[in-house]
Amino acid sequence: MTKNQPVKHGLLPGALATGLLLLGGAALLPVAAAERTGTNLGTRSFFDGFGGAEPGCAFIAYAGHETFNSLHGPNGNKEPIPAQLDVNYLVPQATCSADMKVFGGSPGWNAIVPFSGQHSGAIVPGPANGAGLGDILTGPYIAFVPIMKEGHPVFAHSVEFDIVAPTGKYDASKNVNPGNGYWSINPFWRATWLPAQGWEMSWRANYIHNFDHISADNHAGPGGSPVLRNGDGVWLNFAASKEVFKDFYFGLNGYWLKQLSADVGAVPGQQQESLHIGPGFHYTMDKFNQVNFNVYLPVYDANALSGGYRINLQYTHPLNGSTPSGPDLHARDARPGDG
Repeated sequence: MTKNQPVKHGLLPGALATGLLLLGGAALLPVAAAERTGTNLGTRSFFDGFGGAEPGCAFIAYAGHETFNSLHGPNGNKEPIPAQLDVNYLVPQATCSADMKVFGGSPGWNAIVPFSGQHSGAIVPGPANGAGLGDILTGPYIAFVPIMKEGHPVFAHSVEFDIVAPTGKYDASKNVNPGNGYWSINPFWRATWLPAQGWEMSWRANYIHNFDHISADNHAGPGGSPVLRNGDGVWLNFAASKEVFKDFYFGLNGYWLKQLSADVGAVPGQQQESLHIGPGFHYTMDKFNQVNFNVYLPVYDANALSGGYRINLQYTHPLNGSTPSGPDLHARDARPGDG
């Protein structure tokens, strides 16, 4: 691939380049990174199903770094690229649950405001749009009361419907942007299962639908054709961990994503698919503070910019002493059979 050779626009949204996938990242690379600002791809992991079932608010912060250094074709074949793309992100999130019940769960509202910065080097012929505000994500959720067994929680889950607004810094003449330049909707279901003492398994099943690009005339695809809309997609965050000492869980985290529909205006038959897995840990520092740390390494990529690694740090803290909409802050009481 030469420096000026056109390549496809990406899967879900306009190819972000990080995870936050909740959240920060570079959007609109002329390749399918599938990640976008405002989207949670591996940013939430261990104990994801807990939180939000009690009234109150919480603050959650994410920070991370991601690199891309190769392009993968339709069959997963790998081609080197002239230079590495680096993305850093910082994402604050606020969640609040109401003191009422709807369909048996506690309703609440979530808001995420991502910030990201990227350096593209010679990966793409056009310039990057530097650092700035990403696309804001907001939406309602219902967090259900954990299912209990012998006085201990064994299963917790919630459903959410998020809207990703094109509020981020965006310039259609740039190949890499903090924002995406279009609206999206993202419903998902998150859950945690505690199968035995000291073990946890968590997952988050997502669907995303993207709307037309606001600057469609300037959003050039392969051969100069406009990409009017990025394809819809699904992805699954998954994690499993074992307590190795008090309140410290070590395990594996990963995500799998699949583009369901082709980009409108792009070369057909180039939907993205990716699988990334790596080690991570969860640590409850005290009743009101906890962290997740994740490393993601590429296992398989097709029609995607990849080849590097991603590290992610999540910090959770309730604002009023309640359990936040995030991993369970009472990990000592979340272990079946442990008094």
